[in-house]
Amino acid sequence: LGLLYAPLAGAGKLTDELLLAASWQCFFENRELPMDAEAFNQRIEQHKGELAAHMERLQTQLLVVLKTRQELVAALEAAKSPAYEASVADIRSQLERLVSPGVLNETPAAVLAQLPRYLKAAIYRLEHLQGRVGKDAEQQRMIDGFAGRVERLRAHDSASFEDWQRFRFALEELRVATFAEPLGVKGKISAKRFERDILAMERELGLI
Repeated sequence: LGLLYAPLAGAGKLTDELLLAASWQCFFENRELPMDAEAFNQRIEQHKGELAAHMERLQTQLLVVLKTRQELVAALEAAKSPAYEASVADIRSQLERLVSPGVLNETPAAVLAQLPRYLKAAIYRLEHLQGRVGKDAEQQRMIDGFAGRVERLRAHDSASFEDWQRFRFALEELRVATFAEPLGVKGKISAKRFERDILAMERELGLI
């Protein structure tokens, strides 16, 4: 696990990320936060026996993520055609966002298991670029348009972190549906549905 994580950061960072993510998920995620020392200590005492299981699960999930990341890096390095430059640049940017040194604490627990599928979708996209570079560029323009709007949500003071995350990963599902449909998507997703949902959020926030 440390060797696979090494291109991202050192062993100390990996240990910190695992401990932080396991602790958060074990004691606090999807629970009301304790408001004083007594409540905090009670929470720790109630759930400390679950911590090892969270740590083991996170290590297993991260191992799959990092192995798939390695496969995608190899596919990117093999995609040397000048015609593929724009697609390769986009996928590299996507990879940096999805699997950063802080991946465990930047990715909701419910989404972490989906990261390998997102990465495999990027590999599929690369493997099927030949003969469809023009179509890929057209699809990328559509994704870029949505991505700009999702980023605007992230920067808006009235948009919650949860709202941003919801659209952030809905966009990843749309990427799968757009570039690698045979891999399957989670839930119902399409450009039309994404447009409808983000438009409703933009109206709610007064962005339009």
